Amino acid sequence: MKSIILELLKKHNIEIEEKLLEAPKLKEHGDVSLPCFILSKQLGKNPAQIAKELEEEFNKNKPQELSKIQATGPFLNFTFNPSVYAKELISKYSQNPKVEESQKIVIEFPSPNTNKNLHIGHTRNMLIGNSLYLLLSKVGHNVVTTNLNNDRGISICYAMLGYQKFKTQETQESLNLKSDEYVAYLYAKISNIIKEEEKISGEGNSPAYKEAMNMLEKWEAGDEQVRELWKEVLELVYQGYTKTYHNYKLHTFDKQFYESEVYDKGRDLIEKALKEKVEGIFEDESGAIGIDLEDVKLGTKFLLRSNKTTLYMTQDLYLAQLKEELFSPDKSIFIVGHEQEYHFNVLFEILKRFNLGGYEKNYHFSYGYVFDKEGKKFSSRVGNTIGADEVYELCVNKAKENLMSRNANLSHDELERRAHIIGFGALAFYFLKSAPTHSINFDVEQALSFEGETGPYVQYCYARIQSLLKRGKFNVQMLQERELNFDSSHIPLLEKISKYPEMVLDSAQKYKISQLAHYTMQLCKEFNELYQTTQFIGHEKEFELLYISHLTAHTIKKTLRLLHIDVLDEM
Repeated sequence: MKSIILELLKKHNIEIEEKLLEAPKLKEHGDVSLPCFILSKQLGKNPAQIAKELEEEFNKNKPQELSKIQATGPFLNFTFNPSVYAKELISKYSQNPKVEESQKIVIEFPSPNTNKNLHIGHTRNMLIGNSLYLLLSKVGHNVVTTNLNNDRGISICYAMLGYQKFKTQETQESLNLKSDEYVAYLYAKISNIIKEEEKISGEGNSPAYKEAMNMLEKWEAGDEQVRELWKEVLELVYQGYTKTYHNYKLHTFDKQFYESEVYDKGRDLIEKALKEKVEGIFEDESGAIGIDLEDVKLGTKFLLRSNKTTLYMTQDLYLAQLKEELFSPDKSIFIVGHEQEYHFNVLFEILKRFNLGGYEKNYHFSYGYVFDKEGKKFSSRVGNTIGADEVYELCVNKAKENLMSRNANLSHDELERRAHIIGFGALAFYFLKSAPTHSINFDVEQALSFEGETGPYVQYCYARIQSLLKRGKFNVQMLQERELNFDSSHIPLLEKISKYPEMVLDSAQKYKISQLAHYTMQLCKEFNELYQTTQFIGHEKEFELLYISHLTAHTIKKTLRLLHIDVLDEM
C-alpha cells in the first residue's frame, strides 16, 4: 500500500524513498506517516505548513485505497481503506515462500558417540536438525540429511569390555533399561572401575584400561572375536536409537556414515597436500604431518601421527571430500555443540587450503548447553546426563496427567494420542524458541504451561479457533458466495498473518529457527487480543471474523509444522 502513497507524491513532483515512510507513533494517527522535515529544504517551507498543504491537495482526489489523509503538526498521516488493504494483505499472505535459486544443502546431525544412549544435548540437536531440514525444504532447497555414527575408539571398547564382563550378571531386563541405555550403563561402570583402579596404580596403569586398549588394538587388527563382540554391542545401541529417532520424528537419513568405515581414510589427502606444498603444511622431524594456521590465529594442527595413523581431523577432511563426490553440495551444515567451534574453524580453513570448499561452503550450526531449571547439569540413572528418551517420556507423561485432570472420560487411545502431540510439542517449542547459541535451563512444568511462550499455548490457540469455526459453521467454500468487507479492527491481525511468507524466507536465509516460534507466539497473541475484545459469533461482520480466524489457524498449523509440531482440534 505504500506504493499508492509514493505514486500520489510523485504526481505532485515529490519523490522520496519508501523507507522514509514510517509508522505513526500513535495508532489513531493512521497506518503510515510522512515526516515533512525531509521536504522542508526541497520546498522552502516549514514542515507543518507542508503537511497541511499536502493534506488539502491530496484530499481533492483521494485514491480509493486511502480512507483518510490528515496533517498532524509536521507529519502527514495516511489511513488505508481497511477493506482494500485487507485484501492486499491476504494476497501477500497467499504468496509461496520460495527462494529464487535452489541449492543442494547437506545437513549432518545428530552424529552420536555410540557407546551410550542419546542424551538431552542430542534432544536439542535432533530438534534443530529436523526443523532446519523442513524449513530449508519448504523454501525450495534440495536438502540431504546425513548422520555420522562415531562407532569406534577407546570409549566403544569400554562399553564392549563392560558388556563382556557383566552381561550375564546384570542383564538389560534385570536393570529395566532400554538397549542403548544398557550399553551406556556398562560403559559408565567400566569408566568408574578404571577411575578407582587409577587411584592406586596411576593413570594408564589400570588393568581394566589395559584390557580395553588391548581390545582396541585387536579391533584395529581385524580380530574376528573382537569384531563380533563390537557388532553385538552396536546392535543394541542402534536398536535403542531406532526408538529415539522415532520419538523425535527422525525416521530416515539420506545417508549414514560410520567412523569405522572412514577413520583410516584421508591419509592420501594429507600426503598429496604435503607433496603439493599447500600453504602452511609441514612434516616434522618425527615424521608427523601438520599444518601451521598461526596466520589466521588458529595455531598448529597435526593431521597425521609420526607412524602415519590418522586423527579426527583427517577423518573429517576425507568426509568432506566424500560428501563432495556423493552430493556436490552448494552448502554443508554441521549441527554440533558450540564446544566444537575451534575444531570447525580449523576444518573449514584446511578445506579452503585443500581446495575442498572452506567457510563459503561450510557452516557450523552451533548450539549451547542444556541444564536443569536450576542451571545445573542433569543427572540420570545412567551416566551423568538425562537421556533424550527420558526427556520425551517426561513431557508426554506430564501432558497425560494434565489431560486426565481436565477430561477423565478420554479413551485410552485418544489420551495417548493427545499426550504425545502435546508433550512433544511442548518439548520442541521450548527448545526451538531459544536462539541456538544460548544455553537452556529446561523446566518441564514451564514447557507444558498453557500460559506464556509455550507449545501448549499455541496448540490451544489453534484448538480454540477450530471450536469457534465449528460453532460459526464456517466453510471455506462459502468465500465464493460472499463479498468480504473488513474494518480497521481486523488489520493488525491480518498484517501479522501476511508476514508469513517473508518470515519463512528470512528464517531460512539466516537459519533462524527461533524466529518461527516467536512469529507463532505473536500471531496467537494478536488473535487472542481481538478475540477478547470482540464477540465473533453474532457480530455484524461474523463471516469476516471467522475467515480471519481460519487464516490464523492455517498459519499456526503451517508454522508449527516447520518446527515438526502437530496440532489438535480439541485439547
